[in-house]
Amino acid sequence: MSDDLSEPHPKGFEGLPWQQSASTGKAVAYGGVVIDPNGYLLMREVKNHFDGYVWTFAKGRQDKGESPRQTAQREVGEEMGIGATILSAIPGEFAGGTTINRFFLMLTDRETPDLTFGNRETERLIWATPEEAKRLIAKSTNSKGRQRDLAILQAALALLPAEPPLKRAMTRHTDWQSKFMPATRVTVPLETRYSLQEMATIIRGFVPIAMEEKWFIFYEDGVLHCHRSWTGICIFRAHFKPCDSGWQAWQVEINRHPGQYAETDDREDLALLDSIIEHLLIHGPVEPTVDGFAQALLQSTQPGYLGSPQVVGELLQELFIAVVEQREGTVVRGAPLAVIKKLSVIFSEDTEGYIRMPGWHSEQQLGKALVHCCNLDEDYCEGENLCCLVAEGLVALQLKIGELLSGFETDDNAQWERDALPQLNELHRFATAVMLGSNSLSHPDLTLKDFSWK
Repeated sequence: MSDDLSEPHPKGFEGLPWQQSASTGKAVAYGGVVIDPNGYLLMREVKNHFDGYVWTFAKGRQDKGESPRQTAQREVGEEMGIGATILSAIPGEFAGGTTINRFFLMLTDRETPDLTFGNRETERLIWATPEEAKRLIAKSTNSKGRQRDLAILQAALALLPAEPPLKRAMTRHTDWQSKFMPATRVTVPLETRYSLQEMATIIRGFVPIAMEEKWFIFYEDGVLHCHRSWTGICIFRAHFKPCDSGWQAWQVEINRHPGQYAETDDREDLALLDSIIEHLLIHGPVEPTVDGFAQALLQSTQPGYLGSPQVVGELLQELFIAVVEQREGTVVRGAPLAVIKKLSVIFSEDTEGYIRMPGWHSEQQLGKALVHCCNLDEDYCEGENLCCLVAEGLVALQLKIGELLSGFETDDNAQWERDALPQLNELHRFATAVMLGSNSLSHPDLTLKDFSWK
């Protein structure tokens, strides 16, 4: 599998919201407004309060051959002693005494900066809330620079989803496992527009807090990276640029590696991406509930949790046993259908003794997985509720169990322990994985029709 390819940018000046040269003829300087994941601002005190500046941001002019991004990150490194990841260009230009200033919003760990850092340009550093940052900037006696820095601060805060400190932190690519998108991909143009407030929620990203939340999403330098949380596989990379009404998603790259992602329909993928952005980011949680791993562990240890492989496996085993015993004549005819009716209710409704996975046990998630993996008729299943879809999937599983048993019964050389039981066990593992939503990992690209007597 090839490593990731270079990320495209919109046509124009490096895909940034500025012209290459300033309209006023002044020199251009680039800098960074650095925040931590909760939105605290890193400010630097100017050495000897040069030119009337007391507390300000890191910025400077380009060295020969540098891009704006390289200049901004170099200046942050030189004047603050840290490396920081670019989240987004901050729209707008901010006039100083001798330069036109352009800034990037940058993200760093709160623990990374050495607040005692100092050199010939910087006395020390400090973390500040927005109100504290305003008071620090107000100490500058350079009136034009003071007004400029306040405008930069306001523009930077407009890119955040709420007033810092944020209750739910900004997401970093190091917050979860993530893999490169493979070179096998398609690129689809987009024209979706988002308001400034919507874009601020998109930039924040998403870290899963429970096992059933299947996406890890982070935003870096104009690109939204959407990864499957269980595997780290990158499915989408949506590219954004500023526009007159806010921001526009102008294109998306979609994973088409058959070993990583089985979908091939661009329209369905675009609908999925739109749903992810709408429900997980724009209208997603504004603050954490409980620790995600603790919550997942608590649920998984409950005896009826339907996210537990053991619980789901034992429920499906009832169907396997019923089919085998019916063929042997040791149970009344119709016993498998009674099991199917019971299981359909358990997996689709809130029943006593069982806890479903929010989001997964729905027509859009489990229902769609059953239609695909059990080779059901999509037109027939269209509009059916989850209980009906589970029942249809289990009936298909019942028929497949019977098919394998028929193969065993007509094979004169077959032995139960050596031949039949391993094949039935593999079918059981597949069915359990489908009900859990983990079959793309354990049985990639397989459906019921791929199981036949061997």
